[in-house]
Amino acid sequence: MIHRKSLVNLEKFSGEMVIRHTFIVSDMMFELKQMLALYFNLEKFIKEGKTGFEVNHMSNTSFVANKNKLQISMPAYNFNNWFQMLCMAKR
Repeated sequence: MIHRKSLVNLEKFSGEMVIRHTFIVSDMMFELKQMLALYFNLEKFIKEGKTGFEVNHMSNTSFVANKNKLQISMPAYNFNNWFQMLCMAKR
């Protein structure tokens, strides 16, 4: 039997009229706070990939060309994160 956890996060930022809802359903064996932290960390990485390496704007209509562009962009993204962690860490 699969046990699923459901999590609803409600956020209202200052100056905004609406409440933002985040719904997460998972079968991972984490506590709810850990699952929320993991989700937001993954969202941060996805946002960095979209803004920094433009993985959301594929420049070609060919699947193979877009796949190749993504396969080149992801090692560059990983190298960038590795460089920041090792060389630009606060001391």
